[in-house]
Amino acid sequence: MSSKLQSSSCDSRQEIRKINADKATNARIRRRRTKKGRKANEGMTAAIILIAFIITAAGVAFVILTMGSTLQQQLSATGQQALQQASSAMQNFIHTQK
Repeated sequence: MSSKLQSSSCDSRQEIRKINADKATNARIRRRRTKKGRKANEGMTAAIILIAFIITAAGVAFVILTMGSTLQQQLSATGQQALQQASSAMQNFIHTQK
């Protein structure tokens, strides 16, 4: 009878060890998954921030280019007006000298 008790207690010890080993394995797997999940979340956050920076930079570039084009048109008109005024002043000066 004692051999049966020893055998059953030995079996139960092995089962307990197996259950504990399974629990430890499952805990390791869960830790790996959460680490991978955190890394994935960090990567997604970085990608979203990068996309936001790119969109912002594109908007700023569009505003700067639009302002540059508008300023160029205004400067061209101002230069033509200045040229007309200077030429009319020169013509008036030449006519008064005759």
